[in-house]
Amino acid sequence: MKKYLLLFMLLLSTLQADPETDACRQEITAIDKQIQKLHAEKEKHVELARKYQADGDRWQYNTGRIQEAHEDWGKANAERAKAIDLQLQIDRLYEKKNWIYQFYPELQYE
Repeated sequence: MKKYLLLFMLLLSTLQADPETDACRQEITAIDKQIQKLHAEKEKHVELARKYQADGDRWQYNTGRIQEAHEDWGKANAERAKAIDLQLQIDRLYEKKNWIYQFYPELQYE
C-alpha cells in the first residue's frame, strides 16, 4: 500500500504546474501577441513606402516634376526607416523568446 501511495505522490508532484514555467508561458504568449502587432504595423509602413515610391516615380517619369518626386521619395524613405525599426523590435522579441526556450525547451512544443 505504501508503494502505491508513494508512486501516486511522485506522479502528482510531476503533474503540478511550475510557477516559473507558467510565467514563461505567459511571457511567450505576450511576446507572440506583440510580434503580431508589430508585424502588422510594419506591413502598413512597407505598403506606404511602396505607394510613395511609385508616386515619386510617376512624378519623375510622367510629368517631369522632380521636386514633387523628391518629396515622395523622402516620404518613402521615412516609411522604410520606420519599417526597419519595427523589424529590429521584432527581432529583439524573437531573441527574447529563444532565450526563454533555452531554459524551458518544453514550451516550444506546446
